[in-house]
Amino acid sequence: MHTDWLISKGYTERMLESGEPDGRLKERIKEGITQAVQNTIWIYRLEEFDVETVGRFKEKEDTVVFRFSYQLDPAGGRLWLTSIKANLDATSLEYLIERNTPGQLPAASTVHKQLLAIQQNALLSRLYRETQQPPGEPVKKKKM
Repeated sequence: MHTDWLISKGYTERMLESGEPDGRLKERIKEGITQAVQNTIWIYRLEEFDVETVGRFKEKEDTVVFRFSYQLDPAGGRLWLTSIKANLDATSLEYLIERNTPGQLPAASTVHKQLLAIQQNALLSRLYRETQQPPGEPVKKKKM
């Protein structure tokens, strides 16, 4: 079920042009489930784990790191995708996903476009601030 969501939204090695063999993301999810189950053998609790992959966009100029966060209920046999974090250079976004709500999973290409928009807005804002400086005054830089 979770891999079907990911595939439908463009999160496959081939669609992301990640350079990894097909099925590697699915393997990482299985490894995360296995480790989460092992962590809860003696004490019942919900267990969380993350799985990462990369996507290359704009003819491989932009590399986005995607981190999928999961929560596993080993006793109930339930797995939930809880969030996706995406990073492009110093720009990041996080999408919170309500339990098993596939409509909230953004397409990989949409995430990339939103990251680019944030970067462009930050650049425009910085350029605007710089043009507002009196002549001869040092440019004040904000930490990002």
